Amino acid sequence: MGMIPKQTKASIKIIGSLGLYKIVGAFAVIVFGDTISKALIPSSGLRLLFVAFLTVVYFILTSKSKNPNKYFITELQDYFKFLFSPKTFVRSATDEAAEEKEVNGNNECEKQLEEIITSAENTEDTFD
Repeated sequence: MGMIPKQTKASIKIIGSLGLYKIVGAFAVIVFGDTISKALIPSSGLRLLFVAFLTVVYFILTSKSKNPNKYFITELQDYFKFLFSPKTFVRSATDEAAEEKEVNGNNECEKQLEEIITSAENTEDTFD
């Protein structure tokens, strides 16, 4: 048997587009956030805001990205890997052609200059 692509796997939808795993994850984030907020935040209003903030961040990070096979967080990781990785620049063919033309152009000018000098030397000999 082969592997089943991620898009064809059945997912259990409970509310709209929210699956079972997202709802269980959100419940875990709410419980975890409430536990942390009780230890760190004295005001009950701020605790509620903190838990709501954590829940919103959870839903944002687990949402789908433009690529349907990746989550937003994996796309964000890819972005930061690219941002902090050393960049290598590849020269284009137009840059090489411009440099080659410049080098060949200088060589042609040098050849023409040498021809003028040699012809001038030859002409001096003829005037004697």
